[in-house]
Amino acid sequence: MKVLITGAAGFIGSNILKFLIDKKFEIYAIYNRTKPQKYKKVKYIKSDLKNLKKIPSRLDCIIHSAVKNPENTNKNILLKDNVITSKNIFNLAIKFKAKKIIYFSSIAVYENIDKPLIEEKDLKLEPLTTYAKSKYRGEILLKNITKNTDISTILIRLPTVIGPGSKFNSISIIKKKILSGKKISIFSPDSKYNRIIHIRALNNFIYKTIVSKNKINEVIHLGSSHPIKFKNLILLMFKI
Repeated sequence: MKVLITGAAGFIGSNILKFLIDKKFEIYAIYNRTKPQKYKKVKYIKSDLKNLKKIPSRLDCIIHSAVKNPENTNKNILLKDNVITSKNIFNLAIKFKAKKIIYFSSIAVYENIDKPLIEEKDLKLEPLTTYAKSKYRGEILLKNITKNTDISTILIRLPTVIGPGSKFNSISIIKKKILSGKKISIFSPDSKYNRIIHIRALNNFIYKTIVSKNKINEVIHLGSSHPIKFKNLILLMFKI
């Protein structure tokens, strides 16, 4: 199977790439400034995704994981680049007859909704932060651009993804503080927490999604199947 991965140098993209190599897929990996780890069986494409003009024809799947993060990007640039990048990738998918698109959004799109039970219809307003807003606009673009096509679309609203090399998330920050002996302050310590998934579990889910022969158009939420009190999660991290 032919798979294209954007953001191949990032934490999620690079881990998926390594996982799919073992599955004997034909992999194309796009990166821009940061060079990914090189593998002999992977075909690399160095390009700014905003200006990308061509991708391989008839891909079985495009995994769009490339994203600019708020930790190291100006807000205006982050919003503009993330939206333009997604729009270009989705249009190229149609032009070059890709069969399936997996787009990584974020559960951050819910940040302006204050309800104990959230329904899809509640997403009427854009999120508050620039990063979440860029992800939400990417969702709208994916739906609109592929609306009248035969492309399967899998929109995944990711929680915190952990594993070796993960960063830019609360769990990684807490881990760093534990290792350096710094004080940790948390709010709502007794609240149940399941907004987390290990990269191994994500890899397995992505693999099953790629090989599925069914026509799929889904919005999917991933997370831990066993919620745990946030304070107990931190105590478990201390123990480990």
